[in-house]
Amino acid sequence: MTMRLPTIVREALLNVRSGTARAGLFALVLGAVAAVLGGSDLVAIASIEHEADRFRKDGGSTIIYRFPQGIDGAACDGLRSVDGVAAAGAVRQRERGYTPAALPREPIPTFDVSPAFGGFTALRDEASGAGVLISEDVAETTGASVGTVLHLTDGRPRVTGVFSYPNDGRRPGYGYAIFVPSDVLAPYDECWVEAWPVSDRLLAVMPTALVGARSAPTASSDDTRGPQLQQLNASHGSRFDGAVAFETRVTRMSTAVLGFVGFVLGAVSVGRRKLELASGRHAGVSATASSLQLVLETLVWAAMGAFVALSLLSLVIATGGSSSPDVLCGVAARVLIVTLMAPALGAFARAATIREAHLFAYFKAR
Repeated sequence: MTMRLPTIVREALLNVRSGTARAGLFALVLGAVAAVLGGSDLVAIASIEHEADRFRKDGGSTIIYRFPQGIDGAACDGLRSVDGVAAAGAVRQRERGYTPAALPREPIPTFDVSPAFGGFTALRDEASGAGVLISEDVAETTGASVGTVLHLTDGRPRVTGVFSYPNDGRRPGYGYAIFVPSDVLAPYDECWVEAWPVSDRLLAVMPTALVGARSAPTASSDDTRGPQLQQLNASHGSRFDGAVAFETRVTRMSTAVLGFVGFVLGAVSVGRRKLELASGRHAGVSATASSLQLVLETLVWAAMGAFVALSLLSLVIATGGSSSPDVLCGVAARVLIVTLMAPALGAFARAATIREAHLFAYFKAR
């Protein structure tokens, strides 16, 4: 018996509407599994993004090349041109700090910085124009803010920015401080560089910030005589490798597991009707027509399950606070494709195993 395509489609829809295909049950099970597995993967990826964001904001990606009176300010500023570098600048501490007019006996630690210093994610400063940068603690103590004048015993510089320096594991000494733009003629003590990610190439060119680009021993945190390479904040580890974290996340196999579950559900949905299908083939329905009908029925409830999963995955993406929603949307799209296709493949594979010759055995086993 040859069945035309419109007839096959009509029969498939009738089986879905009548409940023969158990579409509602399979759709709910598939949708729940897809939502749980896909949602857990999205949460894991968003967590990696949050860890990376915290690593940068807390100063983990800001490296400091320290060599007292040995840093060339202009060379340090020039490191901004290296690929991946977001900010760079040199720092040196003054022997005598600025003193607030209201607190003449309480000098504030003051640091000269090179002209390009600023824009560090960890400092959250938004300096504009010529003037000084002050920490939030200094701003609170003196009552100064961006655009106001800082009343000192030896001057009245304008405040162009307020930077944040919480006690979250960062190097001490800058939580209560003033940064004053200076020339690059005198040598500095430190060269600050923020890069994402911190590459081996950047570490290799850091010695060029030394005065005269002198050769120096390999920088380390243990060598107190030569240059020292440090992090502004090492509390989150020396490096954050987002690619490795992504590839080794616990939920990386969730899509494969979903594909397996979907395949099994598709096969089960067909296997439970093997007597009906064998009877149809005995009555003259071709294997091609019956398989196509089963695949169409499966696609209907798989699409329903995908819609259920889509609703929950969209909620996860919307509330996840991801800085890269495109990445999460790509993962969600992959989950939905697997949710739709795996059951159809399972149904087709199971249908191919049903034989008219087994009709009597199916009847006895019902």
